[in-house]
Amino acid sequence: MGILILKKLLAIKYIRGGFILLSFYLSSSIYASTVHDNLAKKFPGCIVTESVLFLDTEQVSKMNSVHKEKKTSAFYAYYEKKCSDKKTRLFVLNDEVRTLKQFVLFEVLDNRIIFIEVLKFLEPAEYKVQPYWLEKFYSLEDLSKLKTVDGVSGATLTSNSIKYLAWLSLYLNGIIKK
Repeated sequence: MGILILKKLLAIKYIRGGFILLSFYLSSSIYASTVHDNLAKKFPGCIVTESVLFLDTEQVSKMNSVHKEKKTSAFYAYYEKKCSDKKTRLFVLNDEVRTLKQFVLFEVLDNRIIFIEVLKFLEPAEYKVQPYWLEKFYSLEDLSKLKTVDGVSGATLTSNSIKYLAWLSLYLNGIIKK
């Protein structure tokens, strides 16, 4: 889950009766800078800086034990946003809803979600949750309270995905050194 950055992509091509293995190296900054640039445009007048978090084995194991059904990563990009004197963290995370993904922006202040926006939703529109439902997460201050948020009838998989990503944003935020 999260922003996965490709370091190496392999491709095989058939040329003149033989196969050639081609390697393409993609810079991690290509994808990350796009996210960074978009966040900087979204929050004009603020300074947005990119950081990377590598989880240790114990931290990944905790994620796997809490969310056994999810594919987890040990690598996450996050962003620090500074507007005036207010400093928050931004997480752009993704998860598979049914068969397609959604990409969600979380803004966290003092281990509390203060803003959520679904940036891209690839499932049919009728499965997307409404913005007013996302506001239920704004008052939650710890990971255990996420289970108290009721799902959305007709969008159960989407709401479960948002709940997982909200948990992930708070979990990652708790790991990051202040």
